[in-house]
Amino acid sequence: MTNSQRISISVIIPSCNRPKELNVLIDSLNNSFQYTKKDIETEIIVSDDSNNYLSRKLINKSFPKVTWIKGPQNGPGANRNNGARIATKEWLLFIDDDCYVNEEFIEAYSEMMEKKSINVLEGKIICPNKKNSIFVRQPENDKGWVLASGNFTIKKSLFTKIGGFDEDLLIMEDIDLANRIRKENQE
Repeated sequence: MTNSQRISISVIIPSCNRPKELNVLIDSLNNSFQYTKKDIETEIIVSDDSNNYLSRKLINKSFPKVTWIKGPQNGPGANRNNGARIATKEWLLFIDDDCYVNEEFIEAYSEMMEKKSINVLEGKIICPNKKNSIFVRQPENDKGWVLASGNFTIKKSLFTKIGGFDEDLLIMEDIDLANRIRKENQE
């Protein structure tokens, strides 16, 4: 692969009051970047809706290459869009702050980005030790076709074309986005 074809990925992490979980995720992403054999251009952007600066302090101290920006505090869709606005890479990879990835994560996405002429890829979300409760929402997506916003990637050009996440929706913004992507592909 030549430099003009090099894969470039902006990892966008919407976060809100979870610095410990964010630390685990960024550590796991850094391990995944080191594991890949490909020459991938990457950036990590944290859009932080927290009501304090604990995550900012963590990033400044432990992850100086990660970009931290203050979130708009208008729900998860707005927070994701906020990170996407400053992203500079071809692919936007959205992953939630309470997730962590395995070593093969970036390698697997990059292989699919290379081999297929596609605009959207979806990864699994598996909740170890899942607790089902009316007080805890732990969505899983182990078979795909859901486009859960906690683990998917989309070409920035398509994301921009369809207008990103609907910021008026405080829930199910990912389902709305998936529907608009399907509609775009049908036209």
